[in-house]
Amino acid sequence: MKTILMIASLFPLVALADIRGTYEVPVKKAELRPYATFEAQVKLVSIEGSKMRMMYLLPDELGGRTVPLVELDGKMRPGGDYVVEDRASGHAGICRAEKAGLSCDIYYGEILLDLRGAEQLLHDKYRDSPKMLEGKLAVLASFGGDPHGIVRAPLQKE
Repeated sequence: MKTILMIASLFPLVALADIRGTYEVPVKKAELRPYATFEAQVKLVSIEGSKMRMMYLLPDELGGRTVPLVELDGKMRPGGDYVVEDRASGHAGICRAEKAGLSCDIYYGEILLDLRGAEQLLHDKYRDSPKMLEGKLAVLASFGGDPHGIVRAPLQKE
């Protein structure tokens, strides 16, 4: 816990916009893990003292053609991690600032997903790679049934 507090103090003020992150869908089957990570566009990460704000676009391979913008605000709690939420939608999660970046485990409340659109995007993107397509479609099915995931973003511009 001391390490987390020290890391948070290394970033007393972080404000980054339009950075490349990743979005991982937690999957139970080990054989799906290679297909469970997607590129995510992080619109904003702001950490100022004990307050945090994060905005990101859900990957279109999961959200479909109407990709929702997820906005989360939170405060640091004892132990150094941040509890984040969007009260209007019911999204909530826990974020940790580490040297490698920010890692947020997010659970969604009300979220509009275009699963057919996401499926079509996957077919278009991976039509030449049947194994990759099959894996990504299985991850999408898992996500659609239990929408939550892990967003990771660097805390420095690359």
